[in-house]
Amino acid sequence: SKKLLPSNVQEHLIKAFESLNCQPLPVYVSKSYELYETTMLRHGLMLVGGPMGGKSVSWKALQIAMNEIAKNDENQMAIHIDSLNPKSISIPELYGLFDPVTSGWTDGVLSSKIRTFSMADPTMFMWIIADGPVDSLWIESMNSLLDDNKVLCLSNNERISLGSHVKMMFEVDDLSQASPATVSRCAMIYFDPSALDWTAIT
Repeated sequence: SKKLLPSNVQEHLIKAFESLNCQPLPVYVSKSYELYETTMLRHGLMLVGGPMGGKSVSWKALQIAMNEIAKNDENQMAIHIDSLNPKSISIPELYGLFDPVTSGWTDGVLSSKIRTFSMADPTMFMWIIADGPVDSLWIESMNSLLDDNKVLCLSNNERISLGSHVKMMFEVDDLSQASPATVSRCAMIYFDPSALDWTAIT
């Protein structure tokens, strides 16, 4: 099993924030710590908070830092991340659909990513980030994936088991449209936009 973050991770995180042209404020460095620790415990996470709260920067900096550490430490796994906006395409395009003419199955963007990542060798962490509003129209289909079953059930009766090295993350402004069933299945990390001092932007 892989060990927890090494003692020099703060140094790598600070360099990662600087490489993103962001100030490594202690509150955001600690959020990157929090994100990593949460991924060790849960496979479904929600990064919640308004714009300028540091949601995107936290996972980008953590990815850069962990990939740098993994180069010199065989006990650490690198992180590969794919992100998408689930509201930019239709639900059939997201999960897959039947062609009524040919009776053939066309794979969806999200279901294809989950299958590909889960079937890959667990040599690195693979995170799928859904960056967009969370509502019951599309995320209810993921409830069986986010609970202890860790299985995505598609309309063609295919069942895709989530790999232990794969994490589902949702980057959202708020949870006003999310159902209690979905919220209860995910770990929550709150990013408060008011924590970003105006002097850090100037």
